[in-house]
Amino acid sequence: MELRHLRYFLAVADELHFGRAARLLHMSQPPLSARIKDLEREVGTALFERSSKGVTLTAAGIELLPAARQAVEAFDRAQRIAHHLRPEARHVLRVAITPDTSAAALQTFLESVREFQPDTRVAITEASTGEQVPALQHGQLDLGLLRHPFPEVGLHVEPALSTPAGALMATTHPLARQSTIRAADLAHYPLVLFPRAMAPGLYDETLASLMAAGLHVRAVKQITRLLGGLLTTDNAVAIRHPGMSFTGDLTWRPIADIPLTWRTSVVWTIPPAIPAVDRFARALAEALIRHDQWTPPESGKDHSTGTAPTSRPPR
Repeated sequence: MELRHLRYFLAVADELHFGRAARLLHMSQPPLSARIKDLEREVGTALFERSSKGVTLTAAGIELLPAARQAVEAFDRAQRIAHHLRPEARHVLRVAITPDTSAAALQTFLESVREFQPDTRVAITEASTGEQVPALQHGQLDLGLLRHPFPEVGLHVEPALSTPAGALMATTHPLARQSTIRAADLAHYPLVLFPRAMAPGLYDETLASLMAAGLHVRAVKQITRLLGGLLTTDNAVAIRHPGMSFTGDLTWRPIADIPLTWRTSVVWTIPPAIPAVDRFARALAEALIRHDQWTPPESGKDHSTGTAPTSRPPR
């Protein structure tokens, strides 16, 4: 029995759905089902009851669940402690930021860390939500920055910051002449979203919101690199938040009848692997608020309903 089999078992036990568990584990469903069957063969009994009504734990699965969870949490905790026992790692803060975090926000965060703990070296990794979640689970990061929704098991999640999502396009785009656009306007142009693997939950929420507003999506392109070139040559429209850095050839507009709100949180593992992690987390959140137009919870209107806070004037 390998630790990864217990991780797979816990994911299915928590979700009671093989498809959702596979998405959380960033793998396809057939290999997950095969690994669960391997585990069931090893323990000599079924751990899940599969039927047309869904998936449930068997009596054996219920009995194994607390021990499996304790084993995985103990291993992850030991891994984090072992990393920080190395002399060269004791003063290293491992932080992951999303690819759209601005250089100004990063610089402000680093200055805050140096001011608070001058002997702490910060190791920055640029990674998507989809990449950060397993890295956090395996003790490879001390602090992460994730886009909601995401699996929160084993994580301390700071209050979510929010920002409106709207339409990013070339300044020469026909819609750029409008101060505000509507969902129906977008139906005539290819839409560009970030690749789903970067933040599966946010991708699904965003696409569902576009469709719920009556937008019949003609084409969805998933791209991050060379985005500016695509928007200026293909009359495409990207769904992005206004705080990301972009060139003078691009402009951002709110979508009046689609109140898209994206949310992000600074997170760390439970228990934290380093002291004062909450201080570092606050510094990162404050840098995002200052430079990247993220709004703190108390400044938004209603972050539970997806109602967007007041956005900046269009660029």
